[in-house]
Amino acid sequence: MATLQDQYNQIQEGKGNKNHFLKQARYLFPEYVNHYNNFDETVKILKGKSILSEHRAGLGMISTNGKRVEDWITIFQEAVKAEEKKVSKEVTDVQDHGFDYKDTKNIDNLYGQAFLNGFYDEMKDPKNQDKTVDQVKQLVAKNLGKDILYYTTKAQFGVKGIGYQTEAPGLGTPKEAKGKYKASGYGDLPKNKKD
Repeated sequence: MATLQDQYNQIQEGKGNKNHFLKQARYLFPEYVNHYNNFDETVKILKGKSILSEHRAGLGMISTNGKRVEDWITIFQEAVKAEEKKVSKEVTDVQDHGFDYKDTKNIDNLYGQAFLNGFYDEMKDPKNQDKTVDQVKQLVAKNLGKDILYYTTKAQFGVKGIGYQTEAPGLGTPKEAKGKYKASGYGDLPKNKKD
């Protein structure tokens, strides 16, 4: 079954049936179209409610001015063909004049929570009591510039020497399970030797 728009397009081409169109319009939109409206009034009402349009993109149909509307797919394909292969000079100029996100010594480029944790840890450290706030910020920025996880691995919870590590028993780099029972996650377990 053709939509109301399709029926209207066929009538515009001289192929459709106006009576069938009116019956469908009355059935689908009884709040807008009643049995007293003729074809022209019905089309005017439905266009006013944006239910019908004079042309649809992609079909290259005739508009109300009598001019042919271009196919939007063709326009899109032409735009894709015109795409540049290298970055334009305007884009590189904007990048050069913009904010430098790669400078790790700049506090604004560091992870904020890690910086706060590091600042808290360095302020608690007795050897930094005579340093100013700016000096402590520079120290934290330097440490985070070397390793973004510096205060997670070396000074977790504001205490130096406590942090996440892989050298403790049971930790370390995980090893892939191998053998007949690898789906269980354990694989072939080594046989225990009795001493």
